[in-house]
Amino acid sequence: MNDWINPGSRKSFFLIFASLAFCLFVLIRYQIHNGFSILSGERFDTVISTTILEHWYRFFLGDIDWTDVGYYFPYKNSIAYTDAYLINGLMYLPFRLAGLDPFISFELSNLVIKSVGFIGAYLLCKRVFSFGVYWSLLAAVLFTLSNGMTVHSSRIQLATVALFPIMTLMLWSMYIAFDSGNLRRFRTNGVLAGVLYGAWCLTCFYMAWFFLLYIAVFACVIFFTVGDCRAFKEKLISDWGSVFFVFAAAVISLLPFIYVFALKSIETGVRTYAEALHWTVPFEGVLQVGTENFLWGRLYNYLLTYVSPSYSPADEYYNTGFPLVIFSLFLLGCFQVIRNNQDRHASANNAILWSLAIATIISLLLTINISGKSAWYFIFHFFPGAKALRVVSAFLILLALPVVIIAIKFLATRRIGLIAMLPLCALLIAEEFNKPPLFLDRVAELERISLPSLPHKDCRAFYVSGWSGQENLGGFADIYAHNVSAMLIAQFAGIPTVNGFASFNPPGVNFSRPNASDYEQRIYNYAKRHRISNLCKLDLNSKIWSFVRDGDIDMAYMHVPFLNETNWSGRILDAQGLSSFESWGTWSIAKTVVFEFNIPLPESFNLHLTARAFGSNIGKDFEARVGDDSTKFRITGVGDARNIIPVDNPTRSNLLTISVPNPISPKVFSQGQSPDDRNLGIGFVEMKIVPVKN
Repeated sequence: MNDWINPGSRKSFFLIFASLAFCLFVLIRYQIHNGFSILSGERFDTVISTTILEHWYRFFLGDIDWTDVGYYFPYKNSIAYTDAYLINGLMYLPFRLAGLDPFISFELSNLVIKSVGFIGAYLLCKRVFSFGVYWSLLAAVLFTLSNGMTVHSSRIQLATVALFPIMTLMLWSMYIAFDSGNLRRFRTNGVLAGVLYGAWCLTCFYMAWFFLLYIAVFACVIFFTVGDCRAFKEKLISDWGSVFFVFAAAVISLLPFIYVFALKSIETGVRTYAEALHWTVPFEGVLQVGTENFLWGRLYNYLLTYVSPSYSPADEYYNTGFPLVIFSLFLLGCFQVIRNNQDRHASANNAILWSLAIATIISLLLTINISGKSAWYFIFHFFPGAKALRVVSAFLILLALPVVIIAIKFLATRRIGLIAMLPLCALLIAEEFNKPPLFLDRVAELERISLPSLPHKDCRAFYVSGWSGQENLGGFADIYAHNVSAMLIAQFAGIPTVNGFASFNPPGVNFSRPNASDYEQRIYNYAKRHRISNLCKLDLNSKIWSFVRDGDIDMAYMHVPFLNETNWSGRILDAQGLSSFESWGTWSIAKTVVFEFNIPLPESFNLHLTARAFGSNIGKDFEARVGDDSTKFRITGVGDARNIIPVDNPTRSNLLTISVPNPISPKVFSQGQSPDDRNLGIGFVEMKIVPVKN
């Protein structure tokens, strides 16, 4: 019995294996029960993720360029329109090589990265925080089963939070080696850490960036509060060559990420603070584990109807909070660590733990939104890279690790008998249990992407029809369904598609509502603008390929309902930045709306514009530009307003550009009450071009 109380290496290995097997079974128990017929996620986002994983599979086989995923043709570096999934792709590869289908491979690759996180958390607790075997195992189990991650298990890019403990171990090893004067080991660990972080950025920028932010907060706490750092600074100066070598290796490791993502951000733009603020965490959200959580979900939300009746859970990331018991132990642990203020000078281990508690509290407070105000304002405006993110609440998924460590450290210092401790540990594990999002019908999805025949060898690119009845599916199906099918089909067809859907869409892409009468006209105008020849069409319902005649594309002038036919409508080659047309007109969905005409506009004309503004754009300055001439105008009040805008066009430009001051989605503007996430600005009701006679 004593051997199990203080297990040796062989028994420890068995306990690690058994605990990991338990975690993996819990994570995939539903899929085992249904015979892997219903998998994590649904037919939209999961298909996008699988497309990118399949892209890496093809790349590792030597077929394609790693930067182009085969959608949004002919735009380059399409990998940068969303997370790049590099590490996920490496873990997906062996399952595809073994002959498993893409969706099972997707599911199993998720378990591999969960296993990495489990081992990393165990080693971190054991080596850095000196936990015993059982406390380290408990921390690893709680981190692996963390509610905030498992309830979003279909987002395998977020599962790369599993790299947090591994990266922390590497940084700790670097510090120990540097402090002891082992510069060779310092350089080796530094290069490995840099390479891993570069790969992490090329997998999930969100989690990699959150890690960087947390480490920055932690470093500031260490620097300003732990004590005299002069000796360390002197060592940095004396060993500057090794430090520079590690820094240079880290920069080089980031170059692939910078190459595709930094340049692409110039094309697509960044997030607004209003978007980021919308995704910060309300005070009630700290303990919000979602209704999917078996132990606290419904009970907590029931209590909130009395304690905070104005609170309403909104959006898909509302449920990233912490379970009640583990968070309570975390707070008690922080109180204990901070109260024992002087202990932090006793050892490096105590200093790390003290700084961990303070850094975690600060990081958590940064995400909180109280009455529409948040300290995230300072992060958004002053911390590098913050403007590329909007879902601030996902930070809590990363903070689960330090919360667990501090909570378990507190438990480990308590004198609680085994009879009481075992039920408490069981409770900690049980409160992480939830029902993951299982909606992907694997057989149905495999049928959707099956290809009875490949496209003709002369097809350069393709587009897809809509699915029959797609417009009646509700939600975002009219945007997603056909586009995501095209994305994955492109991987198997071996040619790119002009369709696609991602976190950021390139300019001029407006391929929603595929069963609308103007869909093919939008496709043809896009093809004409980008000079795409040998375009093919795939009918998703019949799986029949057909060529598009170049003459159809050449004659594809765009009909804009709100621009009267006698007033230049038939002269429009392309209109960028518009949503699909509605009965009253159409909304802008970009920072800039561009109308391109097939002949020069008049040298002098009045633009008669009847329009409406959305949300925070009401009363703000819009700008109409033709050539070198620009005029600002406003739309005040709710409803339609008419403006007559004088325009001088001596250079005879054929482009009319209207700039929107603050595109914002109804979802953000209504605080989640609307599901519409289009970034609206100006609604075009009627527009006329009236030449001015000299």
